[in-house]
Amino acid sequence: HTLIPREEVSAASEELTSEVESLQEQCDALRREEAAARQRVEQLRAAAEERGRAQQEFAASAEQAQQRAQELQRKVTDLETSAGLLAAEVSEKRAAAEELAGSVDAKQAALARLDEELHSKSQRLQSSEQDTSRLDLALAGLHEEVSRAERTLQQRLTHVQDLE
Repeated sequence: HTLIPREEVSAASEELTSEVESLQEQCDALRREEAAARQRVEQLRAAAEERGRAQQEFAASAEQAQQRAQELQRKVTDLETSAGLLAAEVSEKRAAAEELAGSVDAKQAALARLDEELHSKSQRLQSSEQDTSRLDLALAGLHEEVSRAERTLQQRLTHVQDLE
């Protein structure tokens, strides 16, 4: 066995210690980045859940509007039938029927706008889910980088300890 001079061992040890510290700093930075990415994923998931709740409320409201429109349409039909039987009230009943028909049209137009808005929100939700998937993939990549860096760090530490 040839003995390595203490100065060379010390210099190599200092160099490896510096490398280990640098790798540790890189690991810490990757952990912070991973934590930030996890937080962003959670924020996106919470936003997606909120959009889902809003979408459900919107759908329930649209269903109620549709039922109300159908109910109003039935009333119009009833009023028109009554108008044929009651000649004295014909003009009054027609005016009421026209008013109700206008209300039905307005509600149907509002329902169409609600349907368009629901479609738009659904597309935004899909986009948000795609963003969440991309962030999950990025997060997995960061986790893998952290694991590699930790393994490298452990190897370097073991090497330094072996040299000492």
